[in-house]
Amino acid sequence: MSKRCKYSLVFKSQYIFRGFKITGLCMDDKRLVVVLGHSNKSPLCPRCGRTVSVIEGEHVRVVRDLDVAGLRCFLQYPEYKVHCRCGHRGFEKIGFVREYSRCTRRFEEWVSMFCPHMSSDLRNGLACSVRI
Repeated sequence: MSKRCKYSLVFKSQYIFRGFKITGLCMDDKRLVVVLGHSNKSPLCPRCGRTVSVIEGEHVRVVRDLDVAGLRCFLQYPEYKVHCRCGHRGFEKIGFVREYSRCTRRFEEWVSMFCPHMSSDLRNGLACSVRI
C-alpha cells in the first residue's frame, strides 16, 4: 500500500466536508492539496436553502485550510453555479467556506484567536512596520 492511500484513509476519517468526498491528495515540499469531489447530493441554494436542480456551470476553487504536519493545506473543489426557483442565481451554498472567501471557516476562526495577541504586540511597538 502506498503512502498516498494511507494518507487518504487518515483524511477521510478526520476531515468531513458535507456534500463532498475526498478524491485525492497532492503533496510537495511546502504544501498539501486535498482534492474534493461532489458527493451524490444536489447543491443547496444559499438564499432559501432548497436543493437546486438547475446547474448552470462549474468552477474549480482553491481555498486555504489549517496546516497539516507543518505543511500549508489547501482544499480544491468544484463549485456549482446554480439557478434556484427563489430567483437566486449564483454559486451553491457550501458549509465549510463563506461565499467569495479564500480560506475555510475553521482557518478564519484559528486566525481570529491570534487577533487579541497581535493587537497588544502592535500597541507595544513590536511590529511597527504594520499600519493599523
